[in-house]
Amino acid sequence: MKEDGKVLIDYIADRRIAIDLSHTSDQLAYGILNYADQKNYKIPIIASHSNYRSMQDKKRNLPDELAKEVIKRKGLIGLNFIREWLDEKSPERLYDHIRHGLDLGAEDAIAYGADFFYDKGHPDKSRYPFFFEGYDDASAFNLINSRVEKDFSTEIMEKISYKNALNFIERI
Repeated sequence: MKEDGKVLIDYIADRRIAIDLSHTSDQLAYGILNYADQKNYKIPIIASHSNYRSMQDKKRNLPDELAKEVIKRKGLIGLNFIREWLDEKSPERLYDHIRHGLDLGAEDAIAYGADFFYDKGHPDKSRYPFFFEGYDDASAFNLINSRVEKDFSTEIMEKISYKNALNFIERI
């Protein structure tokens, strides 16, 4: 981590501003966490729109060790719905990502971080479609919540759909 990064962390340390690991490299993420630990900072940590690398091997997704660090620090991991980070072939893999997060101990850390955005003018046409049909806007949440409730439980569905995010916001 560079010196200007350390200055920024020093600045936000007492302001309860969350640091988002979704766009960091693994090396930078560990650098942030190690620096915060060295300084004894209790900075909120999130990965606002990242899945699990062991489920879909993409750099945006969290390796299990980083996911466990977010969980340990009572952070938040937002499930990303973009095909590239979810799965290239099946939207059903979303539920495998949820199961994996639960297996890591993330029951109180998983939330939706769908990463919906306007993609009509995106220059990289090779990434189309960005989302699976039916998983491409906020109307997907009703279907997903029904499936999470059926496959896991009402409590897990409520935690993922709003309680974990609300609890995180209230803590900071």
